[in-house]
Amino acid sequence: MRPPLNIKFALREGKIQVSKSDQGSRVAGWLLSTAVGVTAAAFGAPAMAEEVGADDQAAPITVIGERPRGERSDPRSPTVLLDTPQSVQVITSELFQEQGARNLTDILRNTPGITFNAGENGFSTGLANFSLRGFDASGNIFVDGARDSGSFSRDSFNIEQVEVVKGPTGDNGRGAAGGYVNIVTKTPNAEASYRASASYGFDEYNSDDRARVTLDLNQPVSDSAAARLNILWEDGGVPGREIAGRSSFGFAPSIAFGLGGPTRFVLAYQFVEQQDTPDWGVPASLIDGMLRYDSSLDADALRDRYYGLAGDYDDTQSSVALARFERTLSPNLEFSSQLRWSSTERDSVFGAILTLPTAGTTVTGQRQAYYRESDGLTSTTNLSARFSTGALQHNLAVGVEFSNEESHALRFNTPASNFDLINPDPYRAPVFPVAQQSSDVAVETAAIYLYDTIDLSPQWQIVGGVRVEDYKISLNSRDAAGAPISGDDYETSETLVNARLGLVYKPAEDISLYATAGVSSLPPGNFLSGSDISRTGDNAFPGFSTGLNSPDADVQEAVNYEIGGKWEFNDRLLASAALFRTERQNVAISGREYDASVPPCCCRRASWAMANRSCRGSN
Repeated sequence: MRPPLNIKFALREGKIQVSKSDQGSRVAGWLLSTAVGVTAAAFGAPAMAEEVGADDQAAPITVIGERPRGERSDPRSPTVLLDTPQSVQVITSELFQEQGARNLTDILRNTPGITFNAGENGFSTGLANFSLRGFDASGNIFVDGARDSGSFSRDSFNIEQVEVVKGPTGDNGRGAAGGYVNIVTKTPNAEASYRASASYGFDEYNSDDRARVTLDLNQPVSDSAAARLNILWEDGGVPGREIAGRSSFGFAPSIAFGLGGPTRFVLAYQFVEQQDTPDWGVPASLIDGMLRYDSSLDADALRDRYYGLAGDYDDTQSSVALARFERTLSPNLEFSSQLRWSSTERDSVFGAILTLPTAGTTVTGQRQAYYRESDGLTSTTNLSARFSTGALQHNLAVGVEFSNEESHALRFNTPASNFDLINPDPYRAPVFPVAQQSSDVAVETAAIYLYDTIDLSPQWQIVGGVRVEDYKISLNSRDAAGAPISGDDYETSETLVNARLGLVYKPAEDISLYATAGVSSLPPGNFLSGSDISRTGDNAFPGFSTGLNSPDADVQEAVNYEIGGKWEFNDRLLASAALFRTERQNVAISGREYDASVPPCCCRRASWAMANRSCRGSN
């Protein structure tokens, strides 16, 4: 069996690189590289520095540097990973571009402790949902520090780096126990650069050939201003699969003023449109080792069979605008303010196998649909200060954050039909899902935070802080006729307190040992980032009556304890190891009969809900 072949051409820094990779996601086998002279005149040359006289040398000069790539962008934590008392990984664009990563899922394969989910909650055709340390984290995706709600494929063409933070840190607000992901997008810098890549792939199966082109141009327009443009175009099939396809277009212009000076301002915009033909995959009966494996089936001959319909689609359109202002007030005082707006619409209809045959080859298929609009507006203001109190050196960050998130979703029925497992006809008569319910969700938050990194000595460091957040959510749920249904007029509000504290010991300059503890909160009604919002009835909001999403449920808390060590061999290799324990508290448990004679200690940190007669506690 010959694996699918992708050929990639990359133009960067005046060089053309050609590489061959399997499945378009890993650079493997061999690499051919050749350099050709390419003129850079069209991009301009940096201006020659003026001669500095003796009188000028006496004047004080303040140099404003840029954060080195590969370090964290969060001002609330040490930017140097070696000094961060937590499991954090920064995946730079140099790495995932060399691997041919095309989306966030491909990028996250570089980090351990992550699993990708498929097969439930209306997302059986993709891997946009994932778990960190065993806890679902698909609602914990942030872009430039702002929550980015919704489940859809996030392309890599405009990503500078991805920061994976593990453990239930509540630095960014409500969240699950496993951690969160922050995507840092590309913005202009003072150095002229250009990068272009093109890939072409084909294989021996019935999949369509595939092509992908990206372009990254960064051009200074003055001594202190620069513009950047990133472009994406992709079209073709899916390696080894029939009918399934991918089609994407995106562009991301941005401009920056005041580069290298005390006052900087960035404006950025991103538009992405994806029009894919989604793919359920192959039945488990074709895979050796699965429960329903059937050795009589020719898995190799059936591996590219498409079990959906040719008319299936998965369309996503996303727009994002960002404005960031930064001001260096003094060498030890930094102010920043950022406003980010996003709007995403995803509309999808796809086929799935519902039941496999116990005899014969007839299977039952199901047509599923998904529709959701998500809009978000986040404002973050931060003040960072470096100062001393006696022998202690502080790096303090204080700030406020306001956000408004809204979502509108439709919920569909799932009509079924039968077809043949061996020869599924993608052009068979379709069945169409019908929207039966709709929901509108709004979440408003207002938060303040304070984080400090304290140098006790060259060997000892304390890192910690607290975030207090006011959380409000409202939900309206209606049937097709507009009548209210379960979950309508749901409103709740909570005050969330998230904190972390860590101790770092550095026996050597390139080695750190740490111990840390952190807590994060998951309030009831956290529907907006939950994937179940597209399902009908009680499946749309699991636990609404007696569980974690019921109006009288307690706020879940996740507490993490972690010890670990890091060793920086050089500027390209950092080894780390950690042991951790995560506890969830106030987890809703339905189905337990209320008994007033039983003392509350039977469930640690438990409370009883008289209305639904259930006991909620940790497990």
